[in-house]
Amino acid sequence: MNSGNSSPTIQNCIFRWNQGTYGGAISNMSNFNGLVNATITGYLFFENTSAEGAAIDNGTYLGGTNSSVITNCTFADNTGISINNPNGGASIIIQNSILWDVNPIVNYANEATIQYSSIYGASLTTGSINGGNNQIGTDPMFVDAANDDYSLQGASLAIGAGSNAYLTGGYTLDLAHNTRQAGATVEMGCYEDGVSSAKTMVGSNLTQVDENTTTIEEQVMETMEESLEMSKIEATAAINMTVYPNPVQDVVNIRLEGIQETVHLQLLNTAGQTIQQEVLEIQEGQTIQLDMSRLANGIYLLNLQLKNGARLTERVVKF
Repeated sequence: MNSGNSSPTIQNCIFRWNQGTYGGAISNMSNFNGLVNATITGYLFFENTSAEGAAIDNGTYLGGTNSSVITNCTFADNTGISINNPNGGASIIIQNSILWDVNPIVNYANEATIQYSSIYGASLTTGSINGGNNQIGTDPMFVDAANDDYSLQGASLAIGAGSNAYLTGGYTLDLAHNTRQAGATVEMGCYEDGVSSAKTMVGSNLTQVDENTTTIEEQVMETMEESLEMSKIEATAAINMTVYPNPVQDVVNIRLEGIQETVHLQLLNTAGQTIQQEVLEIQEGQTIQLDMSRLANGIYLLNLQLKNGARLTERVVKF
């Protein structure tokens, strides 16, 4: 895409497998006293290629002026310098974003403002990065980047680490069309995980109960379990899943007997949102460990789906 001498406002798109001389995916070039004020929001840039901005080339030529703003975008697995901010007259603001390329940005002559973002590492020729509240070198923990899933795992530190101040211009849905601000604070990147909202809800609703008392969470869990029960194919009696310790404080063990195949493991909160998920090759008698140490206290539903559609479910209490 070439936004030369224009000021586009674009939201929620994916750029992949693009290549070019100046900007593999987007060329924001202003020239001959022209002006570019591009607003790029909710984008996923991956597997693009260019020596001068694999994702974005943000430049000027012959008196042009360029002031571009990038919000809640994810950059990953691009080849070359991901964002190129090369010369005088060009400035760039990056916020609530994930720049997880080996060479995330080169800033030759100007100041880049990067704030509330996760950055693989600051790669600058000259100039400086202005801004704050960034996570430098902290893995954002994509769910499965190898299979093009750049949403965030439940334990990601990028969850709830953005700034709500940058949610402007009618930006209400993420790239997957989920509510953009699911919790108290927006996530970094193009996907809203929803764990932050779950943490708030579960943490505030959890109460100590006796065996005759039902909490809001337990009622929700019963509804979710009934829904799964209606849709599932019964697992054979020979298959057994043991979950311990339960309640759990940090790591829960899941021992599986009578099974040797590929399974889909999900951990859901009381809002029905997937907190963690993995596809695993299970061997007979294998014990899986699931780290719940960073999750809020509350009730979760562990759902294990087999190849034939059978499901094994278990409530897990985190304290």
